[in-house]
Order: sequence, then structure tokens, then C-alpha cells
Amino acid sequence: MTICPKPIFSSIDDVEKTRLVFYSSLNNESNNAHYVPRNLKRIFLWKGEGVYSDNGDLISNNFFETLDTYSQKQSIVNPEGGIVVYLSFEASYQIYKIENPRKDFIYGFVYEYTSMDKYDYFTPLISSSLNLNGSPLSLSYNYHTPKNIYKNIFSQIKDSIYSGEVYQVNTGIKVSIHSSSPIHLLSVFLSSIKHNPSFYSTYCNLPELKLVSSSPELLFSWENNKITTAPIAGTYAPGVYADILKFKDSSKEISEHLMLVDLERNDLAKIKFASKVKVKSFATIEKTSSVSHLVSYIQAQLSEFLFSSVFPAIFPGGSISGCPKYASLKYIKSLEVDIRNFYTGTIGFYNYKRNAKFNILIRSIQMVENDFIFHVGSGIVYDSNVSSEWEEIWQKAKPMYKTIFSIV
Repeated sequence: MTICPKPIFSSIDDVEKTRLVFYSSLNNESNNAHYVPRNLKRIFLWKGEGVYSDNGDLISNNFFETLDTYSQKQSIVNPEGGIVVYLSFEASYQIYKIENPRKDFIYGFVYEYTSMDKYDYFTPLISSSLNLNGSPLSLSYNYHTPKNIYKNIFSQIKDSIYSGEVYQVNTGIKVSIHSSSPIHLLSVFLSSIKHNPSFYSTYCNLPELKLVSSSPELLFSWENNKITTAPIAGTYAPGVYADILKFKDSSKEISEHLMLVDLERNDLAKIKFASKVKVKSFATIEKTSSVSHLVSYIQAQLSEFLFSSVFPAIFPGGSISGCPKYASLKYIKSLEVDIRNFYTGTIGFYNYKRNAKFNILIRSIQMVENDFIFHVGSGIVYDSNVSSEWEEIWQKAKPMYKTIFSIV
């Protein structure tokens, strides 16, 4: 890994060649770490029923086994490199065999990189000299799930909980905001650094996906033969609890958190070669720009990493699907108004030198032509209240709105 003395995006040329950045922007700039994979080349596309090479040839019907075979070979050929992997949420429907493949739908893609640069600080020197937006902007809004529809979804989930079919289901809403003029994705990135800093963030400017993620949640990391997952379950939003101590003592929040910690312990135990599963820390409070969360860190020994074992066991995260996972996924598919696509999917990297890190794509903004698209959600349990959940959703949405509004 190359340690770079200059900041990311220090020139217009750097904007053009930097397509992916994995970064943490929650701490002050001197403590940040930003990783940039270089010389990216797409190698696989999981579309519809098959896995295709970059030139369009069908090479497999199993995405994860294809990654195992390829990464094991390339770790010898190019030990300094690695792969970037993206999965849409709908990939989980294929893993759990909930629906037939959607024709031409992109479930995932893989890019290979030859090296990874590390930047220890971030100062966007070009932001004042590059005309990112062009003409003045006006915005129009589309709320895909109004409150009355959300209440109906909430009611159906509560009925399924009362009947014992599920214990928790995470559901949410989609918002799209149309801009009158094109906006450079870098504008969204620069704004998110200021208004929505987070631990597991990603700037992704690829043909298949243009997205800025300010995710606070780790799907998993793998390093030194240890795999760690960190589920978020329990959200403190101003107006829902009188103060953060009452939130931490809430039986609702703790019971929801315990349920998902137990789910993730079981998920880690399913992974081939995993052993010694343990909870490293339980229900610590972590703050984001608009809300605070209860987060636990669960770890296992994992001597050998196989995509075909890790992802089917742990994806999607329990905190953004529910418990039991299979039943919750079926409810999400049948009840939510829109497909999730990138939302609650994952993006991350696997380094051939035996480490990996993948986030959960929440608090993320996708750009499709002139549209900003984001989703927000919450977990519904036995004693959830519809008004509190609706308030929590909009508290989580505030940083995305600030990110977008500050560009205009």
C-alpha cells in the first residue's frame, strides 16, 4: 500500500482517475484514513441469471464461487491488488431463493485494482476552482412512501409480530429529489464530508453506480484471521426519548439489540472455518450527525476467507432486514413500495493480502442523471410505536437533506 503525501482530489486530473474512495470522515481530518483503489477494471457483472465477464460472456451461474476461484488465483499473480465488490439488497433474494432472477437486473459487480493508495488526510484543494454544478439549481421532491402508506405497512408488520411469524422487520421509505441542472458527484461527496460524516463511507463514481455513502454500519471486516461484524440496533433520536440515558435503559431498545446480536452470532457461526464466536463489546453508544445508536462488536476466528461461505451467512445484515432473516426478507419484498437496489446492500474491498472490509449501504445517496435518491428506515418490534418510528426515520434523513441542500 502506498502512503500518499497529497490529499485526494488535489487536481482536476485526480478527479477523473479517482473512481472509488473508502474513507472515514467522522473524526477530525488528521485522524482520517482514506483508501483509493487504483487502475480499476471491471471483471464480473452479476446480471439476471448469470455472472458475465467484462466482454459479455456468460462464465458462471454462481457469483460467490466465481469470486473464490478468481481471488485465489489472483492472490498469487498480483498480491498487491484486490477486488471491489458491490451487492444490491435484492441479491439477498437470490441467496435465500425468495424470487426468480429479474431479467437484466444488476445484483452485483466486481472491479479489480492493482494497488491501493492510502491518504492520511483530506483537503479538497480543487473545490474552489472547479465549477462542479454549472447553472443555478432548483429542486423538486417525490416521497415514494407517504405516511398513510407507511402506517399500513407498519400495521401489517405488527400483525405478523403478534402472530409470531417474525420478531423484527426493518422497513423504510424512498425519497427522490430532482435537480434542474446536472450535479457532479464530487459535489455530493464534499458536502457529505461536512454534513454527514461517518465511519464506513464510500465515494463510488462507476458506470454501474454513482453513489456517496455515509454509512455508520459495518457489515464485516476480516483482518489477522478474525472476522468482525457490528450490528446497529437501537436508535436515539431527539424527541423520541427525553435523554440518551433513558434511551440506553429502554427495555424496547435493549431487547431489540439483544435479538440482533444473537442473530449475528449465529450468522458468524455458520461461516466455514469460523470458530470462537464471541461478543467483543455490547451495546455501546455511537453518535452520528443526527442520531445515536447502540452498537455491538461480534468477532470470530476465521483462518480462511471464502466468498461462497461468508456472504451467504452474513448478507444482508440482520439490522436492516430482521429476525428471523428469511421470514423478514419475504415481508420486505411483499410490503415495501419500491425495490431497495443499492439501499442496505453493501460495497467494500477484499485485499489479496488477506484483509477485507464491507459496509452496509445506509445513509447513502445515489445519483441517477439529475436525481438524488436515498432511503431511510427503522426496525419494527413488538412494542414499536408508529409515531416514534416515523420520527426516527426523518431524523435519520436530515443529514441527507443537508448534504443535498448545501450544494444548491
